[in-house]
Amino acid sequence: IHRYAHQLLESTQHSDTDNRQRLQGLMRLTVRMDNLLDSLLHFAHVGRLELNIETVDLNLLLEEALETVGARRAASDCSISIPRPLPTLRCDPLRVRQIYSNLLANALKYRRGPQAHIEVGYIAANEMAERPHAPAQSAGQLLLYVKDQGIGIAARHHTQVFHLFKRMHGHDEYGGGVGAGLTIVSKVVQRHGGLVWLDSTPGLGSTFYFTLPGLPGSH
Repeated sequence: IHRYAHQLLESTQHSDTDNRQRLQGLMRLTVRMDNLLDSLLHFAHVGRLELNIETVDLNLLLEEALETVGARRAASDCSISIPRPLPTLRCDPLRVRQIYSNLLANALKYRRGPQAHIEVGYIAANEMAERPHAPAQSAGQLLLYVKDQGIGIAARHHTQVFHLFKRMHGHDEYGGGVGAGLTIVSKVVQRHGGLVWLDSTPGLGSTFYFTLPGLPGSH
């Protein structure tokens, strides 16, 4: 459908503005539908996947995830801070890289201005005083996080953002999208037996926390 709409648009270059706008709207809808279908297939695949657990240096995974969002990062003049080296864990490297890629992309997309600052870090299991409102089930687990200074999310939406195809904004706002990235993050974390949640205030940014229960290695 998208291809035919594109051909029609090219063949009607001299048509009236209303017709061209209708065709452009049709093209946007077909792109959105393609993205929805791709995301649905991806989500279904993630729900069935078998994890390939390895001992993984999270610092290397983060570097690869940053490369994945490189173009968007360059466009936003984004700075990244890592307070201390990330640990080594037992996890599926491909899927955990996907977690970081989606959380970084989310932070870049919903920044408040042209610049962005993102902090990526962790809270050790024995640093209990620094565990903000963590679920009781996460006690004794390493806590990983991605923190941004973006537009923030109202408390009533803190659970909804992890639902499939749930967007808090219009389809064409903040670069568009179908609302599947955080759902995939949630699903991958769950497949590892972990938890994911966020701490966010509108206008003050968001921090996404997640756990990956496993056997921590050396830092």
